[in-house]
Amino acid sequence: MPPTNQAFSARFFDALLNGLQQTRHALPRMIHPSETVASRLLNGGQLFAASVRPDFISEAYIRSGGLMLLKEYTPDTQLTAQDTVLIGWSNTSPAEERGLMPMR
Repeated sequence: MPPTNQAFSARFFDALLNGLQQTRHALPRMIHPSETVASRLLNGGQLFAASVRPDFISEAYIRSGGLMLLKEYTPDTQLTAQDTVLIGWSNTSPAEERGLMPMR
């Protein structure tokens, strides 16, 4: 726990740096899934976002800007083999979240 007399901005940047350092170790595990999704999109697939939390969906495709091709996924969505669904997992209601996962 950081000292309470440390300025908020110093604690914030310490946390940010720590998060970046942890992410650097995760990057090698992110390459293959990222390349798979990119290949699917280049081959005509669509990108969807799903979550039991409406705020995740809003952030993902309304406010995101960089993911403007994103569409909202519902269990009624008809997917193709080239489509990808990003699940916003919050672990607040795991059974309901598992129900969002498309099964093939």
